[in-house]
Amino acid sequence: MKNGIISRRLVLGGMAGAGAGLALGGCSTDGGGAQSTAPTSSGAAGAQVGGSFTATDFAALKGASVGVVGVNLKGPTVARAVKIMEDLGKEHDFKVDAVDTAFDLLKTNDTMRVWADKGYDAIVVANTEAPNIGDGLDAAGAKNIPVAGFYCGLAPGLAFDIGANEWIAGNKVATYISQRLLVENKGRGIAIFGYTPLANLRTRELSVTTQADFYKIPIVARQEVNADNSAVDVQNKTTDILTRYPAGGDLGAIFVPWDEGGYSAVSALEAAGRDDIFVVSLDGEQPNLDSIRKGGPQGATVVNDMVAVSNVVLTELGKIMAGGEPPKNPQLYVDSPLVTDANVPAPGVIPEGTGLTPFYTG
Repeated sequence: MKNGIISRRLVLGGMAGAGAGLALGGCSTDGGGAQSTAPTSSGAAGAQVGGSFTATDFAALKGASVGVVGVNLKGPTVARAVKIMEDLGKEHDFKVDAVDTAFDLLKTNDTMRVWADKGYDAIVVANTEAPNIGDGLDAAGAKNIPVAGFYCGLAPGLAFDIGANEWIAGNKVATYISQRLLVENKGRGIAIFGYTPLANLRTRELSVTTQADFYKIPIVARQEVNADNSAVDVQNKTTDILTRYPAGGDLGAIFVPWDEGGYSAVSALEAAGRDDIFVVSLDGEQPNLDSIRKGGPQGATVVNDMVAVSNVVLTELGKIMAGGEPPKNPQLYVDSPLVTDANVPAPGVIPEGTGLTPFYTG
């Protein structure tokens, strides 16, 4: 494979969104069916063309100490990735230490500095914008410790970042919203919840507003969410919006760029007995998939393939630790499938994408 990048199957595909500190952190849309796995699957067992990653990918990590740090490791999607990495560490005999810094960037940088002083072999930064961890990257670089990110973007000193192409993920859900409103709810608009500090959420929101503008679909409300209490904040603000827009009015859809917030909107709709509005969000969390499955308010979500993300992060770090070079193009993307009622998987199953996508590899 070019650049030595491990992949299940190289196809042009979507990106995963890394949900936020609010809740990042399948199936393809080309007619293919969903590849599904139990939520606890590491995706590391067995070599299979077009299937799982191979166990030999982690040989270089044996005996290593890997630190995982981020401003919110408790968000469901990020927590799923951390659990996958911890399980892989137990299976392949390397240690994974995880520290949640609770949106404290100073603590994030300090944690990286402490790990550098202790001689950790590698560091992973989760869902924290890379330009904000310059001090930690400098400390790791001074000790020649490779640092990788997922859903972080790029900054000097970060070996590579792996995530999903948020423009593609955002436009997948934007297309669903636009088409459904144009077909079912002609003339009705969208209420949007956003969180400006996170770039991936800004990108997802911009994808939706751009399509809405193109199709002349009105944005009837836009609310900024309080990160400290995001789930409750979205639910309360949704309840207020429903009061302003009674059934049969101008509101047809609610967009929240992350699934935990999306499910708060779902809960508010259910509590109000409203079935005239649908919700779309991103990340692929179980409550949202359950709502789609049972015909609830959730219309669609995009699933972050954290199995692929976790495997690629550790595999590429292992190559660097063994003396190899980082990927020539440091921004890596994995496929993120759109899930609707047409392809929602069985209960307890989280869809996986098709692996790394081959945009520009350098």
